[in-house]
Amino acid sequence: MAIFQFITPLWNASQRWLSRTFRRSGIALALIAGLAQPAMRLAPVTALEFPPTRKGAPVRTSGGGSREGSKVLTAILPTDDVHTFTGNEAKLLINLPESLNKSAVLLIMDGDDELFYSEFELPEINGLVGIQLPESVTSQMELGKYYDWEFAVLPDGEIQKEEQVVSGVIQKVEPPELSAQSNPINEAESYAQAGIWQHTVFAIAPKQVEFEAPWMSLLESIKLEDIKTRPWLGVLEVDS
Repeated sequence: MAIFQFITPLWNASQRWLSRTFRRSGIALALIAGLAQPAMRLAPVTALEFPPTRKGAPVRTSGGGSREGSKVLTAILPTDDVHTFTGNEAKLLINLPESLNKSAVLLIMDGDDELFYSEFELPEINGLVGIQLPESVTSQMELGKYYDWEFAVLPDGEIQKEEQVVSGVIQKVEPPELSAQSNPINEAESYAQAGIWQHTVFAIAPKQVEFEAPWMSLLESIKLEDIKTRPWLGVLEVDS
């Protein structure tokens, strides 16, 4: 069973400037002695990049169609195909073309052992969708360990060709020590520099229209610029 949820943008960043001016004997004096310091304005981020293949990452395992553009099933991953995340909330980002929107299968392997398997119906959607893993699965994942995953669509109840499958690697990592960011682009940039893919891409994917330039820059850095116009649809929760 899968529950489709639409995401409403949550960020509405604003900066407040405090100033107070006293006039004494015709001379304007500004109250600045630590009482009303203006907030520092951050330069807008227009270029957002994710670092290339990291040392120690496994050999790429993506299935057919993973980097072939918007008309095929596509896994939105860095160039090393490793989806890094923190905590117990893991979401894979998939581009679903209209012709393949039927039922789907998600498989996660721990070496030769099956960690998770689920077959579920896909809603009538066409665009970018987050596939959220059950917490009962992610809580079992060990820090730093690589797990293989596959996502397949079944238009006629079975996999008939290579283009119906994408795959990659998922890894739980320690959360980085980052300062709080009120702007989603600055947040995405901080996580990109720390090498955390999930928090990078999901900070900006739901807001791709508002932040078009950073979104396009991020996709270019992972060689997936062909899907830059694909609409964000929401998150699909997969039950265990």
